[in-house]
Amino acid sequence: FLFGGLCLYGALKKIKLARKIADTPRSKAATAAQGLVELEGFAWPVSESSQSLSGREIVYYNLQLQKRVTEGSGKNKKTEWITVFSKLIAHPFYLVDPTGLVAVNTEAEHALNLDSDKKRRWRRLAKVEKDKILSMIGTQKVNGFPPSDFLWGLFSPPFRIVENEIFVGSPLYLNGDFRTPSQNLPQVQP
Repeated sequence: FLFGGLCLYGALKKIKLARKIADTPRSKAATAAQGLVELEGFAWPVSESSQSLSGREIVYYNLQLQKRVTEGSGKNKKTEWITVFSKLIAHPFYLVDPTGLVAVNTEAEHALNLDSDKKRRWRRLAKVEKDKILSMIGTQKVNGFPPSDFLWGLFSPPFRIVENEIFVGSPLYLNGDFRTPSQNLPQVQP
């Protein structure tokens, strides 16, 4: 019953998202109306980009370092992943389609809500990726990090990274509020 209830909840959540997508008109960049629109195209940097841990060129990157924590005991025992460090790299970028460019706002809090995230355990990362993460953390103190490799890390707390990224040139689907900046509007002169 519990598993069935969770499956039903997940299905209803996906149906709600699918309805929102189906009810929003798809537009081209050159003819998009003001307000709620959906656009498809490709991500392209305005001026600069960065590199992800894997070395690919990105315009948006969100990294979270999470530690598994167990609280309570017996029937009240609860295990969860808590974020102990996060890093956001959000360069201004465009959505490019055959009709034009649309600037994507990355400055507002929760501006981008990416559905796909990549979760990987710390032990399974390549040494190069581990070194990049350690350089991102720098001098910031994170309790128990990096975990010890003594006895294959058996007695170290488990850590994982959660990544969200948008690569340069990757297909992009945007659903949100479209506004034309006021300084670009034509001025009427007498």
